[in-house]
Amino acid sequence: MSMSLYCSNGQSAPCPHGHAPGWLTVSALQQSAASGATDPATASAADGAVPATEFRPVKSGNDEIQSGEWLLVEAYVAMWLLALGLVLITIFKQRKLDAHIEQLSIELAQFRKQQDQTDGSAGRGDS
Repeated sequence: MSMSLYCSNGQSAPCPHGHAPGWLTVSALQQSAASGATDPATASAADGAVPATEFRPVKSGNDEIQSGEWLLVEAYVAMWLLALGLVLITIFKQRKLDAHIEQLSIELAQFRKQQDQTDGSAGRGDS
């Protein structure tokens, strides 16, 4: 059985069996436990405890970790801003359409008035 459990050797090179860098296998843990290794990771395996259940936080050089709550608030605000933007764009387009319809109404009224005048003068000449 060669199932990967946890990182304890801290090396950046992959193991000779092709596992991910820094990972020990169950067989490697069993071998080191049998040899009486003093590494705390392998010593817990020798005591019969399952090392994979222990929580070991990963330490990295990046200290700029954001809270998930802030990301949620930022996403919520972004969605409301997008909704507000959509409403404002719709309002401005509606005003522009209203102005265009008003202009067309005025032009249609002028055209009808002109048609009525043309029809009225043509009607007098026929009688």
